[in-house]
Amino acid sequence: MRVSGPPKLSEAIERGRLIEVASDIQVYCAEDNFADGWLEPDAILMIHGIAEHGGIWRGWVPYLARHHRVLRPDLRGFGRSSPLRSNGNFSITDWADDLETLLNALQCTRVHLVATKLGAQVAFELAQRQLPNLASMTLAGMLPSPSAALGSSLGELLSRIEHHGRRKLGAHHDARSHGQRIVRRGDGVVDGSDGSGRIVRPGWPVLIGFTVVRILSAYPAMSWLVADPTFGRILIVLLWLATMYAGYNGALYIALAEVMPVEVRAAGFSLAFATATAVFGGFTPAVVTWLVKTLDNRAAPGLWMSGGAVCGLIGRLIFVYLGSATRRDALKIAPAEATLT
Repeated sequence: MRVSGPPKLSEAIERGRLIEVASDIQVYCAEDNFADGWLEPDAILMIHGIAEHGGIWRGWVPYLARHHRVLRPDLRGFGRSSPLRSNGNFSITDWADDLETLLNALQCTRVHLVATKLGAQVAFELAQRQLPNLASMTLAGMLPSPSAALGSSLGELLSRIEHHGRRKLGAHHDARSHGQRIVRRGDGVVDGSDGSGRIVRPGWPVLIGFTVVRILSAYPAMSWLVADPTFGRILIVLLWLATMYAGYNGALYIALAEVMPVEVRAAGFSLAFATATAVFGGFTPAVVTWLVKTLDNRAAPGLWMSGGAVCGLIGRLIFVYLGSATRRDALKIAPAEATLT
């Protein structure tokens, strides 16, 4: 008698299904619910980020599924869900539409949103719709943009949502989603779209500022650490580097997505993110080991961090130049649009 081997881990613990959210469009959703059978537990919708799928939340399932119905969908274009169509625009609103349809299909009466990165922006879009079954929202890896991409402050934005609802708050967002040009003057800033989905925002100084600080401080911080590697110094350097990472990387997700034309946004963002991770993440152990040995300097990893930051600075300056060109185009069309409104 032939006995097959044990199932793979994903096959052993994951219970998922494809749910049709539109014509010929299916979203895969893994579901785990180990609550007592006589209870109707709240649902937790966990939304992943760019170049990921719902499997990134697997480690949380044992802790959450005992008392909740845990839903881990693959956003359209990722994992086992339907791919993005090659023609036509696609935006955060479309992902939110998919998930709203999914929640209705699964008859979720009370839902808590947990999301990260791109998923956090999708969750924010869902929250602005004030769906009656949304109970709470927890976001990670999402930085409210200082350029008012999400409001001048999170508290102010949430207050505006509560008092005015999504329709008034998202007037310019909804028009942009339908490919209209918008020119908005406020605090001396023009926020324009050229119809390609690329939005001009003044958030680049934040990215450039943190990048310059990283270039200037990475090697000195490592030199200070290796001179006397005590626990206190290790903790201080780690906190400093983490602050640098959080400062520019939080805003980078939004900025990088916005400079990509809508028709190639998902593929372009995924390619850029995956390439940078492979080059500056995958080769880092080999490069820093070689630098330490060649230069006989234990602080040499700081040079690699500064070098990566220099590459990032060059890329950001290029995008600032491109954004300035888009801003000039927006200013040119402003008088013509003013005569039409």
